[in-house]
Amino acid sequence: MIKRVTAADVAARAGCTPAAVSLWINGKTAGRISDQVGERIREAVEALGYVPNRTAQQLSTGQSRQLAFVFPDVWYTFFSYILDGITAEIDESWDLALTMPLRHEREQGGGTRAALQRALRGGPAGLIIASPEREMLDLVPPGLPTVVIDADSAPEHCSLARYDFEPGAAAVAAHLSAAGHERVGYIGLDRRADTLLTRRARLGDALEAHDIRFALPDLLLDNIRADMVADRVSDWLTSDVTAVICGDESLAYGAIAASQRLGRSVPGELSLVSFNDLAPASLIEPSLTSVHMPTYEIGRLAGQMLASRVAGGDVRVETVPTELVVRESTGPRAVLR
Repeated sequence: MIKRVTAADVAARAGCTPAAVSLWINGKTAGRISDQVGERIREAVEALGYVPNRTAQQLSTGQSRQLAFVFPDVWYTFFSYILDGITAEIDESWDLALTMPLRHEREQGGGTRAALQRALRGGPAGLIIASPEREMLDLVPPGLPTVVIDADSAPEHCSLARYDFEPGAAAVAAHLSAAGHERVGYIGLDRRADTLLTRRARLGDALEAHDIRFALPDLLLDNIRADMVADRVSDWLTSDVTAVICGDESLAYGAIAASQRLGRSVPGELSLVSFNDLAPASLIEPSLTSVHMPTYEIGRLAGQMLASRVAGGDVRVETVPTELVVRESTGPRAVLR
């Protein structure tokens, strides 16, 4: 069995006491140990590959070196792009805990709230919450540096990195109107997340301004698996709907499969628009017309905002614009037979 390198091992190699190693590790060297001893400790740490015990450090300093990222579900690759941006702004002195709902928590309907409760029990020094439901934000302690991604109902003591859906929604409405579409349908996720409610509201306002109406009740789904989405869309879609808008790109994959089952070509007989615009949108056949939501950029912004808050900076609200990227999945309104 490989023996874990300890502070005592570092002290023995550096020719000092374990207490001196602890002072060096925790940044408390000023006036306590000489530069020469500090250099010997540094060399010993590198030579032995010593990794400090974070729990012991927290007990010693009284400060957590853990940040937490709470997100709704590992199925949504959307959050992987955001996480990539966050990690670009976090240095190696921090640990990052990823917290998402467990399967049984999702099945019981309180998933993301339960995930936040678990993250808080870990005593993080800072927190980033992505796409939360409104009901869970009351759990965030006022004294904890927190950044909320895309939830306009975020408490005033939290920094907020949000999307501006108005330009993207307005472009969708103008694009469909120019193509002659008048009757559309909407497929969304059955979650009370601010981001989902906001994009649907902005879209409704924009379509109404162009005299485009929803010809069906919204289809709200609790699962993004393409096969399950396709089953539900096949039963929901009617022949008088000439365009479908998906509130999440993952839903569009199932909508394409459903259109194939129904013998309706995209975009010849059915136009399709999605939100997110992740990498697969430009690669599938047909490529997706999609509202681009800069995920990596909003992740980096959230990381920067959290670093500022942990360092004592002010609460901020920053907005990231959206835009429509037109591709192959939309075209002129089909002539109804």
